Amino acid sequence: MPIEVAIWEVTNNTINKIVYSTIDSENKLEKIIKKDISIISDDLLLIGNQVRTIFGKFIDILAVNSEGKLSVIELKKGLDKLR
Repeated sequence: MPIEVAIWEVTNNTINKIVYSTIDSENKLEKIIKKDISIISDDLLLIGNQVRTIFGKFIDILAVNSEGKLSVIELKKGLDKLR
């Protein structure tokens, strides 16, 4: 069963569904998250982006929460890349 997520704006007794679109690139999304990681979670502190691993690969965004647990955030522009 598909799940639809929506954001609604409520102003002066009016409710409007906010229309959103896809983002141009993973790089643009990475810059937005790097600037304000709280859009993912208020509990995250950004450690870095494009962090090189010991395997020579890169982590898009690396963060840590208040308990010291690491979060690895891998960005993908489209779902077709995951299939």
